[in-house]
Amino acid sequence: MSNGNPSVIEKLGQLVQVLADLSPAERQKAITAAMVLLGDSPVPPVAKTEATPPSPDSDKNKGLGWAAKHGVTAEEIDEVFSKHGEELDVIANKAPGKSQRQQTVNAYLLAGVRALLKTGQASFSDADAREVCRKLGCYSQPNHSNYIKSFSNDFSGSREAGWRLTNPGLANAARVVKQIGGKIEKP
Repeated sequence: MSNGNPSVIEKLGQLVQVLADLSPAERQKAITAAMVLLGDSPVPPVAKTEATPPSPDSDKNKGLGWAAKHGVTAEEIDEVFSKHGEELDVIANKAPGKSQRQQTVNAYLLAGVRALLKTGQASFSDADAREVCRKLGCYSQPNHSNYIKSFSNDFSGSREAGWRLTNPGLANAARVVKQIGGKIEKP
């Protein structure tokens, strides 16, 4: 962000958030209408062939939209995650937090962000989150079940059915990524 004006990337993230829940046809109509209202020539839609499957990358744009919405930079993401082909690994050394309970919550938030960046959905299995906890050194077998029973409104779901980050969880996950990336003070 320079001189107080949002960057193109930040604006793009806002635009993606606005358009995310619309169907492709509705998105095209909205973009065309906006261009006409702004006095620009509308861009004709790109014709799709019948054999073209939907792009698997379209959901991944939700992860980019999340990052832009919450001001998470690519550098901060690179401090927490490493991509190898289709795999996305947590590479942070430790989950932030003063207690093991808070570190566990933050590890689960990172598991949700990893899923969001990888698939476009902030849904993940409990096994995946426990793996992140082990990697970050905050897994405590005798206490883990108690820690996840006390989850706040950051998550919906269950150990058996899997977890999903809620909107407050997505915001808190951004805070955790920024904290690990060294861009905000630790609470």
